Amino acid sequence: MSAVWSRSVWMRLGATQACCAAMLFLLARPAEKLLLASQIQFMHGMATIACCTFMGVGGTGARKAPKFFQTGIGVFCLPAWSEALGHAWPYANIVQLGGTAILLTGWLTMIHGGRTIDRAQ
Repeated sequence: MSAVWSRSVWMRLGATQACCAAMLFLLARPAEKLLLASQIQFMHGMATIACCTFMGVGGTGARKAPKFFQTGIGVFCLPAWSEALGHAWPYANIVQLGGTAILLTGWLTMIHGGRTIDRAQ
């Protein structure tokens, strides 16, 4: 039974939960866009660090995810940070939707990359 709850399963479940959380942000309309942007930035900054753990235990496919996370942070958060400084973007929602898609691609990359965790090479 311990093979069922291996590191591969736990890490992929964690990445799946974060992916679902990122998708929920698409549906949410929080009152404070700046708060949302800071949460997204923090969560995906930590996810970038987590990729190292995935890679360290054999999930080599996860090495591609940080590129998506860092790019997605910029694309998603830039309109919110800009608006906070008084520069509203006419198409901010579309830009943030693109950023969300990039972030979700990172999570899907981690989920897929976790399939090789703890497998003999």
